[in-house]
Amino acid sequence: MKTPEGKIVDQIQTRLKKLKAEGHHLFWFKVHGSVYTKVGIPDLIVCWGGRFIAFEVKTPGKKPTKIQEHTMREINLAYGAAYTVTSAQQVEEILRHHPENDFVWPIDGFRP
Repeated sequence: MKTPEGKIVDQIQTRLKKLKAEGHHLFWFKVHGSVYTKVGIPDLIVCWGGRFIAFEVKTPGKKPTKIQEHTMREINLAYGAAYTVTSAQQVEEILRHHPENDFVWPIDGFRP
């Protein structure tokens, strides 16, 4: 049985699949915590139009732990973007706030 947080993650991944099907340049993966995973890594890591965006998923009213807050601050200091979210709609709003089309390719001549 899924946790309430797990259900939100599933809803977000469904929304991400829809956005990708609409033609958005998008890649993501779900981080599964284990003894081999660095503590505090956000639940979903997304590449949206060349931008690194991390989402820590919480049920409404819950807050990230201190180590999660620290990790998200580190991501933001590295010019990534890290957010705490409670819904798929919130994730889509955040992604649409980040422009997709002004990415500069780091490898000359490379295009997918």
